[in-house]
Amino acid sequence: LDRNLELFKQLEIEQKLNKAINDLNDLAKQEEKLSKETENNNSKDNKELLEKQEKINKDFNDIAKDIDNIDKKNKELEFPNEFKSTEQDKNNIKKELNNSSENLKNSKNKKASQSQKNASEQMEKLSEKLEKMEKEMQEQQLGEDINKLREILENLIESSKNQEDLMTKLTKTKPNDPQYIKIAQQQNKIKDDLSMIEDSLFALSKRQAQIKSVINSEISSINNNIEMSVDNLKERQVAQAASRQQLVMTSINNLALLLSESLNNMQNEMNQKKSGSCKKPGSCKKPGNGSKPSLKALRQMQEELN
Repeated sequence: LDRNLELFKQLEIEQKLNKAINDLNDLAKQEEKLSKETENNNSKDNKELLEKQEKINKDFNDIAKDIDNIDKKNKELEFPNEFKSTEQDKNNIKKELNNSSENLKNSKNKKASQSQKNASEQMEKLSEKLEKMEKEMQEQQLGEDINKLREILENLIESSKNQEDLMTKLTKTKPNDPQYIKIAQQQNKIKDDLSMIEDSLFALSKRQAQIKSVINSEISSINNNIEMSVDNLKERQVAQAASRQQLVMTSINNLALLLSESLNNMQNEMNQKKSGSCKKPGSCKKPGNGSKPSLKALRQMQEELN
């Protein structure tokens, strides 16, 4: 539940950021068109032009509020993205928009047209800044997550080897052997190591939809069987303990395969981002589209939440 809620929060931020980028681009085009209309208006009646300008001013204020809301929601994430300040950009645009309205009211069409053109250009720059910011956030996070998952996978494989060695020792050790106590201690050590791996993996799964929720079943199996193995060892039930250890090792190996697949998917995504990068800002039709979960994955997440 926590994992899916966190992923939904991230997805909501991505969607709102994409919408803000698209809205800014559309508004910049409207303002540029209005600049040409203002420049070519030979009559002294600017009522219609002023109404259009006031509508654009209102729309931009709404976009500015959306950007502030995105920043706020980002800070509420368990792992916030780096979101650079856009206050100066927004203030500059608002200033030009207000100048446009004032100049239209005073029939200073030439000055109004220039302010409108300036506002349009600054909107485009803000859109490019947000798009670049989004791309950098995704690439940085993906790179960090790949390194973290690789580390988790290495620790998991190490635990699998330790569990296999311990299982081999147990089959050769009698319950009254002094070494038997050490085997029980080593089993507890493996249990603690796996607990730390589980915590790291759970934290990472909140950031990456590629780490499928199916890992929960394998983790549950590991926890249950390793707990039973520890109890069996305490009761000197060697055969039962060995059986549980075998199940632990099987689940660890299954989990390692799932994580290996997730790691490959994440690395492929990183390669696609590098090879498919936009030549220039604003040229991407769907910024950040590569990191989003598919609709099918989202439906599955929604069903689990329900």
